[in-house]
Amino acid sequence: MISGAGSGHEPLCHGFLGSGGISASVAGQVFASPSTGQVVEAIKIISNFSPQGILLVVNNYTGDRLNFGLAAEQVRVEHGIHCKLFCFGDDVCFPREKVKKTGRRGLAGCTLLVKCLGHLVYHGSNEVGRPLSLEELYSSAESLSSRIATMSVSLTSCDIPGSGISFHLKENEMELGLGIHGEAGFKRTTSLMSSKEVVQTLLDSMMDESKSHLKLNPKTRVVLLVNNTGGLSNFDLNVVSMDSVKECESRGLIVERVLSGTFVSSFSMNGVSLSIMIVDDKVLEMIDSETEMPAFNTKFNKINRDHEYKLVQENVVNLDSNVEWIPIPGLSQEKFNEILTAACHSLLKIEDLLNQLDKLGGDGDTGLTIRKGAQAVLKFLSQGNQGNHGTVPSLLKIGQICSLEMGGTSGAIYSLLLTCLHGCVKDYTQESPGKQLTHKQVILFWKNSVMTAVKTVGKYSWAEEGDRTMLDTLFHVLKCLDGLLMDSDGQEDTKTIWSKVSEAAVSGSEATSFMKSKAGRSSYANHELIKGNPDPGAVGLSHLITAVAKVFIE
Repeated sequence: MISGAGSGHEPLCHGFLGSGGISASVAGQVFASPSTGQVVEAIKIISNFSPQGILLVVNNYTGDRLNFGLAAEQVRVEHGIHCKLFCFGDDVCFPREKVKKTGRRGLAGCTLLVKCLGHLVYHGSNEVGRPLSLEELYSSAESLSSRIATMSVSLTSCDIPGSGISFHLKENEMELGLGIHGEAGFKRTTSLMSSKEVVQTLLDSMMDESKSHLKLNPKTRVVLLVNNTGGLSNFDLNVVSMDSVKECESRGLIVERVLSGTFVSSFSMNGVSLSIMIVDDKVLEMIDSETEMPAFNTKFNKINRDHEYKLVQENVVNLDSNVEWIPIPGLSQEKFNEILTAACHSLLKIEDLLNQLDKLGGDGDTGLTIRKGAQAVLKFLSQGNQGNHGTVPSLLKIGQICSLEMGGTSGAIYSLLLTCLHGCVKDYTQESPGKQLTHKQVILFWKNSVMTAVKTVGKYSWAEEGDRTMLDTLFHVLKCLDGLLMDSDGQEDTKTIWSKVSEAAVSGSEATSFMKSKAGRSSYANHELIKGNPDPGAVGLSHLITAVAKVFIE
């Protein structure tokens, strides 16, 4: 068996070489069919080891059909070599009538076809008990290809060296049903879809009788091939693979095997194709048989149905129905809920700002991270409003939510701060239960508590004052609280206190614009890129404190 194609689709076809696969691979120029002469030479070499005949297998594209077909005719006439050409097509993006003459385009499903044919070439067939003849192998190719369908989707076209982008997509567009050379598909979306929605759309086409040749019914046994067209990360591909299995099983299909990886690429095309092959025990034997093909790993593709695997995800902190409100100096339970709500809504409004600031010296996800935490806290508070037991908020519980839902550096820092503050509140409550505090005593309590929290965060983050981190916002707040304690008799009204605290927080975040980063991820960034821009964590914390202040001021 010999295969070939234009270059730029690696590992097709060189990755299919070896025992259990093809005997020779013929490569053309980029996205161009190999020449007839190249194919003839390959056939002549392989014919020395295969006198019974050679099957040429190519994806259905005009150039490949012509050059491989002409080569087959030339070696038959000039050298008497028995050779047949099989053109494979698995694309189901277009209605049947549209491809009645040209046939379906060949996509990544050829991987499954070659694997099965390779098994038959090297191991023969249990039914006939001997190696297959060329005619029998060709007939098997027809039968096996009728079991395979593929659909593709991409966020970009491919960037061809020397030629550039084959077509342009806007940031919110996706191309459905495109070919492996960047040919446009049947539909261009005007909005982005989630992985789950993409998989649903691809499967809809595969189950559309006006397009697909497959008969996919509940209890149909299938093999999935999730193909990276070149530009996806392993993370992205794993997400699509998981969603593909879930969606197939939700439709009653029995997923026997999953192959996930790069099989047929198009340079850096940022997309994926999904192939389905209907199988039975005989076809599964072909899929599972050992092979030396480097592009095909059969070791990890089996789904173990002897064990039940459960995805465990904690969306909220485990609730304890016996939780009671722990008094916080200067705050009632109602006021605490109010400031939490205000703080969360203020953070949701600045997601884009924080992301943009973080892109200058980090990975651009600060806003996203903080948004997740704010949404989780609001959800938790709404459970309390609905009368659910155990939803009494505390600094500790809000910190736990931040740790679970936010993750990353911001989640850890917010959780550390809140956990330390909760410890200070708990210690004070045990030492002075029910004691009424003056304004000055409240200021002193929070000054000491914030200082304890900042020191604890610094212990693990190694951040100090002036290092351009979110702690610089709190260092300015601490100086403000010190000033309130030293320069007054503690009789300022609440509005004045919070107004000064808010101003200090904003001043602290703005001051980071002129600092050189010495801690955190941005310390590795080019200082010139972040110079003149505040630290995103400091900005987020200053907005939070300002939102809390407004509750007391307005």
